[in-house]
Amino acid sequence: MGRLFTRKKPELSQTAASQMLSNIFDACEYEANQVPMEVLVSYARYRRERYFLRWGIVVLLVLFLMLPVLFVTPEVTISEQGGSPGQPILQVEAHSWMPIDRVTAVTGGYSLPVYEMSNGVYQIIPDRNGIVTVTVVLKNQQYTQQEFLVEDVDVDPPVLVGSRRVDDNLELLFQEEDGKIDYAGIYAVDNQGQTVYPLSYDEKRCLVVFAYPNDSMNIFVSDEYGNVLQLVLTIN
Repeated sequence: MGRLFTRKKPELSQTAASQMLSNIFDACEYEANQVPMEVLVSYARYRRERYFLRWGIVVLLVLFLMLPVLFVTPEVTISEQGGSPGQPILQVEAHSWMPIDRVTAVTGGYSLPVYEMSNGVYQIIPDRNGIVTVTVVLKNQQYTQQEFLVEDVDVDPPVLVGSRRVDDNLELLFQEEDGKIDYAGIYAVDNQGQTVYPLSYDEKRCLVVFAYPNDSMNIFVSDEYGNVLQLVLTIN
């Protein structure tokens, strides 16, 4: 295996350099150098240090001017815009001359999809009530976080909590948490495709009464937001 040698950079002593400089002046028939070599070497070193110092100041100045860019944050506003009953839409507007890297939304520990509508405008469709936390992150990784309370979401249909036969009637008891049941819109379809309507209903008790059918039928119960519960009644 060969050995690795490092070459030392040749160095010229000040005495030899001074003699060489005198010889050059004599050969060119110039007046001999009157400045000591030590002074010339010190001045060259001073010029070199001044050069690096100048560039160091330029770099520091550039970093100082970039500080506002590194720590700029976006301005964010959140508002509720339209949407269907029971399904609001949140509009997020982010303003910054720094490009936006990403926008995220979280509610109840779950992430929500964020839709970019235009430059700096985003929409979020929450699927439950609660606090929606929106985070807007810029390209410089600085961010702004805001919260918005959502209270108008209702994507769940009414719930059947009980049923019983009373004489020749079928009583159905429902529960609806966020909205109201559309009692006037309740109907059923029998096996012959005929529409059957309730005999009566009690809004305070959430009770709906049908005539007890002779055969199976599908019952449709919706709330005021259009969420529909379909019940399949099977008669043995």
